[in-house]
Amino acid sequence: MINNKKIVLFFLPACLLVMACKKESVKTAPVVVYNATHSANAITATWNGNSFTATAINTAGASGIVNANYINLAAGTNSLFIQNGTASLLNKNVYTTAGNGYTVLIYDTGKASNTNKVLLLKDDATRVADSLFKFRFLYCMPDTAALHLIISRTTGRSDTITNRLFIGKEAVASSVEIFSTAKADSAIIRLVKAGSYQQVLALPAQQFVANISYSFIYSGLPTGTGTAAPALKLITHKLP
Repeated sequence: MINNKKIVLFFLPACLLVMACKKESVKTAPVVVYNATHSANAITATWNGNSFTATAINTAGASGIVNANYINLAAGTNSLFIQNGTASLLNKNVYTTAGNGYTVLIYDTGKASNTNKVLLLKDDATRVADSLFKFRFLYCMPDTAALHLIISRTTGRSDTITNRLFIGKEAVASSVEIFSTAKADSAIIRLVKAGSYQQVLALPAQQFVANISYSFIYSGLPTGTGTAAPALKLITHKLP
């Protein structure tokens, strides 16, 4: 007769050994930093003391590379430190959820220099209909002009987001991080003045992919030049 108790005791150490050797995977959250200021031209960022901006980010610039701006960082509660050169812009603990994307948005609340503000935006990664893409327009230029954002398709009907204004010096993340949807297609993104429809800036025609999120970010100064020149940039929120 086989002694069942002996079998259990024989296999127990092996089970414990397997459990001890199993490594728990590190949970991460993709993060992108975007410099929407007109005055800070040397943005750097650290996460728990470790730099995640390979080089200083100039105005109208982002971390990472084109169409791959996200950098995977440890999820949960972590220390985020943002600097412009040697000047501290933000030094606080932030919370991110594993698998969700985030945008660290730095912008100027006024036309004077050194009016920088930092927002941590949650990037919506939930799925929508397979015929749609998601987008948001971040109006970060400290100006009073109302603008329309036009998604001008090379074929078919265009979509217009009307009367958008500067997000303001009192902006909070929840008020600006929300995405809208539009038909996935090839389109030109045009920014025009409300009323006259005079074009301000435009992005060249490109294919917007279904179930990918995009941010259109307007920054600079109305009559700015050099690093303060008006800019309209695209961030693709494609999770790694």
